[in-house]
Amino acid sequence: MIIAIDGPAASGKSTVGYRLAKALDYLFFDTGVMYRAVTWAALARGVAIEDEPAVGDLAHALEIDLCSPQPAQQDGRHATVRVDGQDVTWLIRAPEVDRNVSAVSAYCEVRRAMTAKQRQIAQRYGRGDADRPGIVLVGEGNPSRTRALLATETKKHEQVAYGVPVTTVLVGKDQGQVPLENLQKHLEKLPKALQPHQLTEVKQRLKALDAMRPKLPVPRGPMPTMKGVNRAMRGR
Repeated sequence: MIIAIDGPAASGKSTVGYRLAKALDYLFFDTGVMYRAVTWAALARGVAIEDEPAVGDLAHALEIDLCSPQPAQQDGRHATVRVDGQDVTWLIRAPEVDRNVSAVSAYCEVRRAMTAKQRQIAQRYGRGDADRPGIVLVGEGNPSRTRALLATETKKHEQVAYGVPVTTVLVGKDQGQVPLENLQKHLEKLPKALQPHQLTEVKQRLKALDAMRPKLPVPRGPMPTMKGVNRAMRGR
């Protein structure tokens, strides 16, 4: 569900919107930060603010994303703002951005680009598929050995994917375990903590973990065949 709040400047839209989003556990999407993001990018990349066509082209080219703050980001931010993967949440609040954002936000091409990006973000978060539960390790088998194995793997994953929550799930019928037929529903109900822009980086870290694992040696000699097994079975 998407809730839109509009009104004149300094009417309290951000205050009300943030409090409502916090109460409902929704993403607080202040569309004004996107114009700040474009302004910051133009200043950082040496694009003249008065060059309207160049700023408009930049606005279309930028990848701007917003997401809810992570547990470790309790620094007063209402949302995390990223430009081409870089966290610019506080950079877009610089005085130089304050002085130039009004001019940038008035450019027709910038507004057209931001409207399209705002709709994409709103549709993604409105569908509720913006977050992921992080890394989930699923084990099945002897409970004692499986729990020990999951504990070891959890430590390894936490080392290479620092800050990403790692959840373990033990499949089975006993207490504290999840029946296999309920596994999918259980995973879908896990708390969501991983944002879309983090997926690529997390996958790369997990590949690094796989590369660190010892390689099992390949047995020497000819590959075994089933002929001997078949003869033995016929002799019984």
